[in-house]
Amino acid sequence: MKKKKNLKQYEYLAQLQKIRRSFDRLKKCFKEEAQKETAVISNPEIRDLCTSLFEEVYHFKDWIKNDHEVPNGIKDKLEAFINSNEYLSICADICNQSKHKKLTSRRSKIKKYENVIIHTKLDLDQLTGFSTSYSATIKIDDNQYDALAFAEEAINAWSKFLKKNKLTY
Repeated sequence: MKKKKNLKQYEYLAQLQKIRRSFDRLKKCFKEEAQKETAVISNPEIRDLCTSLFEEVYHFKDWIKNDHEVPNGIKDKLEAFINSNEYLSICADICNQSKHKKLTSRRSKIKKYENVIIHTKLDLDQLTGFSTSYSATIKIDDNQYDALAFAEEAINAWSKFLKKNKLTY
C-alpha cells in the first residue's frame, strides 16, 4: 500500500496558500481603504503589499527548487517556465528591480517598469454622499495593468504549472 503524504511533505503547496492569503490581504486592504471616512490619496501600505506579493510570487520557484520531494527534471523546467510566462517573468523583473533599485538584466520583454500606482476614486451620490474606491496599476512600457488581476494571473500560472507537473496531492 502506498503511503499517503501529508501537507508538511508538500511545503511548496503551503507556501502557495500563503501567497493566496497575501493576495486576499491586499484585496481586503483595498476594501478597508474605501470604507474609511477620510480618503487617503496614496496609501503606501497598498503599494508595499503589491510589491511584496509580486516578490512572493516570483520567489515561489525557490520553494519548488529546494523541495527534495520534487524530481530534478521538474526543477530543471522552472527557469524556462518563468521566462516563457508573461506574468511570472514580469514579476521576476519587478522583484529584482525592487531588490537592486535598478534592473540591469531582464527576464521579460519589458523596457520600462514603473512602481505600483495607486488610484483613488471619489464619487458623489446625492443620497449617500461621497464613496471612495481604490485600485492599483502597474505601468509597464506604455501600458497599465490592474495590479490585482496581474497578480492573480501570476498565481494561477503557478497553479497550472503544479497541476501539469503532477505536483499537487
